[in-house]
Amino acid sequence: MPESRQPRILHVVTRLGFGGLEVEILNLVHALERLGFEQGLCCLQDLGELADQLPKTVPVWLSAGGSGPGSVPRRTARIIREWRPDIIHVRNGWGWPDAALAWLLALRRGRLVFSFHGWDSMNRLPWRRAFIYRQLARLTPALVSISAETADRFAYEAGIAPSRFTVLDSGIDVDRFLPAERRERSGRLVIGCVSRLDPIKAHDVLIDAFARAVDGGARDLELRLVGDGPTRGSLERLVAERGLGDRVRFLGMCRDIPDQLRAMDLFVLPSHREGRPISIMEAMASGLPVIATRVGSVPGLVENGRTGLLVEPGDVAALARAITDLADDPEVRSRLAEASRRFAVAGLSVGRMAEQYAAFYKKTARAF
Repeated sequence: MPESRQPRILHVVTRLGFGGLEVEILNLVHALERLGFEQGLCCLQDLGELADQLPKTVPVWLSAGGSGPGSVPRRTARIIREWRPDIIHVRNGWGWPDAALAWLLALRRGRLVFSFHGWDSMNRLPWRRAFIYRQLARLTPALVSISAETADRFAYEAGIAPSRFTVLDSGIDVDRFLPAERRERSGRLVIGCVSRLDPIKAHDVLIDAFARAVDGGARDLELRLVGDGPTRGSLERLVAERGLGDRVRFLGMCRDIPDQLRAMDLFVLPSHREGRPISIMEAMASGLPVIATRVGSVPGLVENGRTGLLVEPGDVAALARAITDLADDPEVRSRLAEASRRFAVAGLSVGRMAEQYAAFYKKTARAF
């Protein structure tokens, strides 16, 4: 590749739907375009809800829709042959096999890069998937992870040397997530959570903790759950059982996340497992104090007692105490909120992320 030209990047995803990984990709594509990178996006499954938010200059392909076995890798291989990217960056583990086969069918055109962002399970990586990942990792000169913790865990469970991973930080548009003008309201204090409704996100723990805080006499509280997913029905039943129907709102999928965050006073993410959550980063940029669990790379974002509070996953009593403590102390909430915003502006910007990826792509395209 000529030194004077930026590498041409093909991002490969299963779909560009609502989710932290997908938001990160969207942010990165916009930021790299400003740096002069030519990029394309290939969706293996379907386009997803966020595809229409990509820059108009970025071509989007859909590999699904063909007939016969192997249609997805065959269609993806044709995209690689015709568009001729320098880097094929596969952005989630489920896409590795199809993308790897496509790259082989395209006669190894370009450099294949695999990213791993985590998995949506509280269990260990199944041995068959671990074996497949281990074999596919041999095809690429570069493995990427969003955090050292995620890389180490995946390396251990898949049997891949940790030294093979490059950690590249996630980033957000901190100017899009601005703090609201906060005042002590006469109405309810709003606690919010933005995440997929999935067992690993532990919304049941949050609802139980919220119920304890309300029963314990914490000031008038409201809980808003932004997102949707397979556990919505069971969570709605749990809310009814706890008698919280007038206090808990299920808002579903929302595109106006900055506005939703500005309507909150406190952000909670009680997950059993996480990587480096985009939702926490957006909450911090919005000037919200955060309560979260000590999992994954969350402690690297939320400093206990400075930008928020950390509790152990699954500990309903500790989460209820944290909610009560912050709900009853506006001065502490304000101090944590200001520190959250400062941390986000200093270290979580999309520009910083784009610079890391730009350097990585150039090195990968030219060094191998």
